[in-house]
Parts: sequence; C-alpha cells; structure tokens
Amino acid sequence: MNLENMRNNEKRQLAWNPNTPVTILHELAQDTYWRVREYVAKNPNIPLNLLNELVKDEKWEVRRQAATHPRVTTKILITLFEYEKSLNNPSRFIIKGLYKNKMFPGFAKRVIETLFNRWM
Repeated sequence: MNLENMRNNEKRQLAWNPNTPVTILHELAQDTYWRVREYVAKNPNIPLNLLNELVKDEKWEVRRQAATHPRVTTKILITLFEYEKSLNNPSRFIIKGLYKNKMFPGFAKRVIETLFNRWM
C-alpha cells in the first residue's frame, strides 16, 4: 500500500480501522503528522509493542491517547512515566492522568507526589 499518496484524513481513517494490518499500523506510527500517530494509538487492535513505542512520541496528545488505550498495561504506563520524567517540559495532563489511573502502581504515585506536587 502506498501511504505517500494518501491524504492525512485517509491515513487517520486507516490508522483507526481495526482491520488495518499490523504492518501498516507500524508504518502509520512513523507518519510525520502527529494526528495520524494519535489515531494509530486509538486502534483497538494495536499490538502492545507499538503502543509501548507511542508512549514515547514527541507529541503529548499521542502519548495521552496511548496511555488511555483499553489494552494498556502497567509496564507501558511505567514506560510512559519514565519518559515524561526525562523531558525538560513534561506534560501535566499525562502526569495527572497517570496519577489517577487505577493501574498505576502506588510507588510511582508517591514519586509523582514528590516530583510533581505542584500539579496535584
């Protein structure tokens, strides 16, 4: 499939489609337009390894979408938290979302309370 000739809205539809092959999802996850990557993170059949990659996306909106995916694991949430901590300007939306997530471990919530108490 030639993704280069597709418009962004067509790529978004393809990215969100549960029948899109995994190989195409991987390709779309590398798209330069962040909204396409965000829609990949919404795909109900996204493989966990790709979801794990998207929690390290440069755009917080893509990371947030990956973090709220129904299939997200505690390990992926920890990966996201480690990534946010490494940023010069972490997203307060991501940090707050992690803190409120029932799957997020208590020890990591205590780290948030220590490092990001201004947002709690």
